[in-house]
Amino acid sequence: TRDGQVILESHSSGSTTSIEPLGLTLEELHPSLRAHLPRLVEGGVIVSSVRDRSPAQAAGWKTHDVLTAIDGTPIGSLEDAQNHLLRLHENNYQQIEIVRQGVSRGLAPIKIKETKPKRF
Repeated sequence: TRDGQVILESHSSGSTTSIEPLGLTLEELHPSLRAHLPRLVEGGVIVSSVRDRSPAQAAGWKTHDVLTAIDGTPIGSLEDAQNHLLRLHENNYQQIEIVRQGVSRGLAPIKIKETKPKRF
């Protein structure tokens, strides 16, 4: 937190992006994988890892989920996902849509706990 505000950070390395403190690492969805997801016409990014005891894990995210939309806005690229996820703390409610094992479903909003600075 900075001045009482939750600060989300994103670190990119090629086709991978980690978003903290959410505890998510995302990758572009490879076209060969997309061919096996008939409900997914285009767009989407895949969750390559979810940190243990993270806000994302508490909200139900799992490795290999495919993020398809946030608040009804389709996620077409890693950049789209990064931009929307970095603004999650501005929204009271987020509608997260994923594909898990070929089935579309919604996830609970990600809750980010604010930490208070320690006083010495």
